[in-house]
Amino acid sequence: MNEEMNHQNARTRKIISKVTDKLVIEEIYKPDNSEFLFAVYDGEEVKVKEKVEIGEETYVPLKSPLIEKSAVLLPSGVEEYNSTAVLIDEIRSFIHKYYEYPKVFEDLDPYYVLHTWNYDKFSVTPYRRVLGDYGTGKSRFLRVLGSICYRPFFSSSASSIASVYRMIDRFHGTVIIDEADFYSTNYHADIVKILNCGYQKGTPIFKCELETFNPQAFNVYCPKIVASRERYEDQALESRFITHETDICTRTDIPTNLPLEFHEEAKNLRNKLLLWRLKNYRKKAEPDVELKKINVEPRLIEIMTPLSSIIEGNTDRSKLRKLIRQYQNDILRERGLEQAKLVLESIIILYRNEEPLSVGNIATHVRERLGIQDKEDLTAKKVGSIIKRNLRLKKERRKVENNVPIVVIWDTQKIQRLCIKYGLNFNDLTSLTSPRDTNTPEKGDTSIERFLPLDSKNHDSDTEDFGPTP
Repeated sequence: MNEEMNHQNARTRKIISKVTDKLVIEEIYKPDNSEFLFAVYDGEEVKVKEKVEIGEETYVPLKSPLIEKSAVLLPSGVEEYNSTAVLIDEIRSFIHKYYEYPKVFEDLDPYYVLHTWNYDKFSVTPYRRVLGDYGTGKSRFLRVLGSICYRPFFSSSASSIASVYRMIDRFHGTVIIDEADFYSTNYHADIVKILNCGYQKGTPIFKCELETFNPQAFNVYCPKIVASRERYEDQALESRFITHETDICTRTDIPTNLPLEFHEEAKNLRNKLLLWRLKNYRKKAEPDVELKKINVEPRLIEIMTPLSSIIEGNTDRSKLRKLIRQYQNDILRERGLEQAKLVLESIIILYRNEEPLSVGNIATHVRERLGIQDKEDLTAKKVGSIIKRNLRLKKERRKVENNVPIVVIWDTQKIQRLCIKYGLNFNDLTSLTSPRDTNTPEKGDTSIERFLPLDSKNHDSDTEDFGPTP
């Protein structure tokens, strides 16, 4: 009688993964015999089981046709990976074998792959994106990188958006999204919603059932790898991507079509990455404390922190910090903000050299640093526009000696924030300037109050005449 009652009280649940106080459980799929099993790690060893019993509940694998048809890719078992450093090198070699792109991303992406295998330990997850026109290898990138990420599934504009919501909510893996900018359909609008809400935990998307109108919450938090031809208009969304632009492949050693061995290699890597997840999931995530000290955008620090947390050893962390600095420079180039960075540097240098911060003087200084002879190549008007639109520093027209130029109002706190954004060291610009520029007087007042009286008004003039006025 007691056995019958216990049997009635016991519950069977279908799951794809679970983390308890003692166990880390992950589903695996053996395609040779269509077998669904669990890889279970108890902190000491990994065991393969058909089911797991915890208290009165019995957990069995989720036997989904989507897994059988390779719409969702799972490991087929666990394989030894030696060390995290060796695994990173193996991932890098795999990517290099089948795809060509800038070296900085070839070095960075192994860390991103590892991050996808423990992203659920963090409150935010960065997105990875490839940007380019037709025929430049976007789909190849998605296939190569996506096939070794955590529980990947592939989507495109041909997919029903309702199915995408449910796939993410059910499998919580890595979403691979091709053709993410099809503006002529509702697909794009919904993908943007998923990208906006799926960046951090605790921001589900609510949908109503068609028949009952009961609200449903879809958890869309997970890593995402995206291919698109254009950037998004929303700058906040843009800042969540680690992006590189594609080009036509020039290497002759990359196969035109992915061979059968590619899929076997990807499966073996997934098996090693599964063991890495099982053994490393409970390790305390300790971000690189030096990461916050480098001069890059705060959002870049935020999205790179989860990646830095998986790296052991100062040597590899130094490599990642170097990659982040390089990527910061790429961001500035892609946004066309290199000139804004130069203008900011010149403002700081002129301020420290006690020279007037007139827009014309700043423009002259930038041209000298760039070796530009013709004023028309970088006019005071253009520099004034950069100061207003990019740096958003206030200006005013004020009499300086015999002229009444527009001058920049010095704001130390804002200048320091801009230095962080543009990757500059506010206290040391010696590596970026000439000896003349860095000779700040040891004595004397370094303020510019003689150029900017404290009682001045009419800040941030909208006039388009940025040159000196007689």
